[in-house]
Amino acid sequence: MALILLGTFLLMLPAASVARPLPWIDALFTSTSAVCVTGLIVVDTGANFTVFGHIVILMLIQLGGIGIMTYSTLFLLIAGKRPGLASQTIIQDTFTHSQDRTSAAVLKDVVLFTLGIESLGVLLLFFGFLPEKGMLSALYFSIFHAVSAFCNAGFSLFSDSFIQFRGNWILMLGICFLIISGGLGFLVVSEIKQHFNLKHHVGSRLSLHSKLVLSTTALLLITGTLLILFMEWKNTLADLSVPGRVLSAFF
Repeated sequence: MALILLGTFLLMLPAASVARPLPWIDALFTSTSAVCVTGLIVVDTGANFTVFGHIVILMLIQLGGIGIMTYSTLFLLIAGKRPGLASQTIIQDTFTHSQDRTSAAVLKDVVLFTLGIESLGVLLLFFGFLPEKGMLSALYFSIFHAVSAFCNAGFSLFSDSFIQFRGNWILMLGICFLIISGGLGFLVVSEIKQHFNLKHHVGSRLSLHSKLVLSTTALLLITGTLLILFMEWKNTLADLSVPGRVLSAFF
């Protein structure tokens, strides 16, 4: 609630809007949507907000997407204070199967994982945006959309979302990579990393949780892609090439 209200206040500032300041109800809706990574908007994100407004939305997405408990515990540790037992237990239960790791060690891995995946996403998107947007704009768009996609927030700086880029394989697959990585979550991705760690001759066994998440995600993606291809082949996908239809259906 505090984060949503802070975001509402910041988005109502004149510096956050291109024209007149945002009405409080629109600012509240936008802040709530960003913190809860819902992606619903009542004003055009790219056209109505300034760079300051975009940064506010981006921070709300990042804090909401990774989790309030994660960052609040991290800030306590940075400040040299000991988080409560409840906070430590929640962090351990959320991000690891093992109870022998401290919350500080777990949080360090979570932050590095988040920044690592988002940085890789920024790099991929940068080369996708670069031919059309130029260096500075490409970097700006890459950072915003990498965080938005990884946190599954659905916010875009383009009025038509990503329709104009539907034939751009680098951008579309880069966004898909970020969405899937964020959707799987730290626990599953860290287990996959351990499973295929080259330092171990025998890979560690994946937990039931990770197996279910991976198999269900793959099943839904494949089934969804095939269904959209079947239903939209001669409709919304009709003006695309065959590879383009497959890519758009997968996206």
